[in-house]
Amino acid sequence: MTIRALLAALAITLAASSAQAQGVYLFDVLKRPAYKASWDAMLRGQKVDRWLPTLRGPADVMKTVTTSDGPRELGNICKQHDCGDNQFYVLFANGGQRAVGMLMVAGSQPRFFGGPTPGERAALIAAGR
Repeated sequence: MTIRALLAALAITLAASSAQAQGVYLFDVLKRPAYKASWDAMLRGQKVDRWLPTLRGPADVMKTVTTSDGPRELGNICKQHDCGDNQFYVLFANGGQRAVGMLMVAGSQPRFFGGPTPGERAALIAAGR
């Protein structure tokens, strides 16, 4: 293999790795109508701090987790400048058709949204550890 071919292969590998590392975040999926509708339905009528519905805070890349109910897309976000004490985890089912979540605030029990099943609840708790 020539040096030119090696460099080309390396460039392709780095580009693929970079795209994977960038990933998709909660604020990205909420641009899709089904995800936004289920997110809004999950939070409708709930009293939460202003940072949560406005998505003001850091988030991790979305990932797929397996629950006893099947695969779910897991996302999270935390309160800017106060991540250690305020975190929210969300699971989306069926391409965003349903959302359930868990709010963790320091000094309080986890608060669940959207009526998670026992399997979803277990996955949310595991994500929050």
